Amino acid sequence: MSQPVAARRAGVVFNPVKVDLGKLRTAVAEAEVEYGWGESRWYETSVEDAGQGPARQAVADGAELVIAAGGDGTVRAVAEGVRGTDAALGLVPAGTGNLLARNLDFKPGNPENAVAIAFGGRERTIDAGIARIEHPDGSRTEHLYTVMAGFGLDAKMIAKTDERLKKRVGWLAYIDGGVRALAELHPVRMQYSVDGRTTRSMRVHTVLLGNCGLLPGGILLMPDARPDDGILDIVALRPEGRSGGSRCGTSSFSRTACCAGAPPVAGSST
Repeated sequence: MSQPVAARRAGVVFNPVKVDLGKLRTAVAEAEVEYGWGESRWYETSVEDAGQGPARQAVADGAELVIAAGGDGTVRAVAEGVRGTDAALGLVPAGTGNLLARNLDFKPGNPENAVAIAFGGRERTIDAGIARIEHPDGSRTEHLYTVMAGFGLDAKMIAKTDERLKKRVGWLAYIDGGVRALAELHPVRMQYSVDGRTTRSMRVHTVLLGNCGLLPGGILLMPDARPDDGILDIVALRPEGRSGGSRCGTSSFSRTACCAGAPPVAGSST
């Protein structure tokens, strides 16, 4: 007599600050029944662990699907946690920017729909970038990203964004952070090499490496960027003239081979 096939199970990694847990649990329970999944296990993020550890634990517990419920930080951490495994990544966007979700045409604000897509949609494999950082003390760390990584205005803007303002006005708070960051922005000279070619030098204020090109507010920073084309797009910005950071007079775009593969995204709506 044949043994019954065990139902597939998911793990839900959630940021308790960002999600309505009661509503999310209800949506997950309904989707499990509708699409024939077993009961999901739940994993909470914390200040000490943004999601990497819970995601790895979910995979170790047998999850074939790991759902990231939270903002961009939660999604990035969970994607990093499931990297190199066979588990798929599901998205329930519940943050301010929700950049990966927006670039995959997910509509924030509808967790029921996002959960249904995660359990019942099709998988889509996307690219990812790997940032390897050497710190002043000589230690090295490695981080996965699915949207963008950079330094300069982008990093300072995030650091100076007021969390209280972000709760009130959403992604518009980043504009305030960007304006306040301009006063501290100074050009740096850097050397770079693309795809192993000759090392070159340039003087810039900001460099961004992007797997996706769409920013909050519908701003398309990297028109050619696609999350699944095997390419990372690079933009270097150098403000010109007395207006400084109020406008970017020159932009240099180049493309380089993507350096890692991200887990498949479950139920991409595109």
